[in-house]
Amino acid sequence: MQYFKKRFSVIRLRLFALPMLVLILSTALILPVFGSVTADPYPDFYAEKLVKTGSGDFSEKKCVYLSFDDGPSACTDKILDILSEKGVNATFFVIGPEGELTDERLLRIIKEGNEIGLHSYCHKYNEIYAGVDSFLSDLSTEQDWIYSVTGERCGIFRFPGGSANRHADKSTVSEIKDEMSRRGFVWYDWNADSEDSIHKYISAWEITQNVFRCAKDKDCVVVLLHDASGHDATVEALPGIIDGFLEQGYSFHLLSEMEKPMQYR
Repeated sequence: MQYFKKRFSVIRLRLFALPMLVLILSTALILPVFGSVTADPYPDFYAEKLVKTGSGDFSEKKCVYLSFDDGPSACTDKILDILSEKGVNATFFVIGPEGELTDERLLRIIKEGNEIGLHSYCHKYNEIYAGVDSFLSDLSTEQDWIYSVTGERCGIFRFPGGSANRHADKSTVSEIKDEMSRRGFVWYDWNADSEDSIHKYISAWEITQNVFRCAKDKDCVVVLLHDASGHDATVEALPGIIDGFLEQGYSFHLLSEMEKPMQYR
């Protein structure tokens, strides 16, 4: 009789253990599948918590925000010289490295009181706007590079071509906005296009005229300029642009200091 009791206990134990074993094995097999779906492929790609965005209230003043896209290059050196001479600062939306002095230029931008924003690493529209993941992959690569040089992570960015451009599907851009905002980033467009990248032979006079035509009757002006290689006319126009705004009573600020970011809606 004792034998049968022990035998029954062993059988009951095995019957209990079998489902538990199946559950454990199933969990081991299923969790990696779901984990791969929900895991963040860019766990370090988030804006710094101490971003200055919205730190300034200039609602009662006439403000201008100079922004330069597609650098840094040799033109950036000359632009930084002018900014330093005039005592104003600007925001530089940079792209991937160009030449041996790129790192030094990034450091100088920061050192002299200017700020850096993400603009893309490769600057190839068909690759960047292929989807949300393509956009994140490109900008996270740029973020890693900038951090390796400056020790700082960017909290602001500008869409290549602007947030409303003909190169990207609107629904894709909308998804990118949502995801980048979720990660703490803020994007900036502009309301005064210098058109210095429209054609190769634009003159400094034309650039200046374009800026002030767009800025007319505006108390808040975000100027789009470019500091990529070959933008010598932009360099030539910059002193006159700065002086013109100062004469009209404008003060110069960094984009991240805007109370409300300039964005196309």
